Amino acid sequence: MLIGTKGFVDPDTGEVKKFLIVEPRAKDRDFVKIRKALTEAAIKDLKYLNGAIKLLFWFIDKAIENRIFNRPVELYVFPEDLAKELNTTKRTVEKYIKLLKDKGYIIQPKKRRRLYMLNPEFIWLGTAQSYASYLKEQLRKN
Repeated sequence: MLIGTKGFVDPDTGEVKKFLIVEPRAKDRDFVKIRKALTEAAIKDLKYLNGAIKLLFWFIDKAIENRIFNRPVELYVFPEDLAKELNTTKRTVEKYIKLLKDKGYIIQPKKRRRLYMLNPEFIWLGTAQSYASYLKEQLRKN
């Protein structure tokens, strides 16, 4: 809930800067940050992705539901089960998975069947500190 604004003095410059004061609500506990890169890419790719966006949001919802925070979101996908859940066919789910992989929204780590990961460059569920740690770990691996 927005409480108002408050001025704070920058100790280096003496400049007064205004900040919004927000009181978090209990229901905001599972708040998720989605990077602008995701929305820009999704808008640009909408004509290609069409129904695959439904699958992308399924990934995000499952990650939140399963509380997969502060680490890459990896989920096992069984196209037969997912087809029922999304009210579509197995073939359509497989097509959506391919589209999302081709566009970089999801990644298939080590080409293990049925395991997919939300691309952390687009979506990270967790703190900025955990994301920075993840990036440092990736740099060490490469």
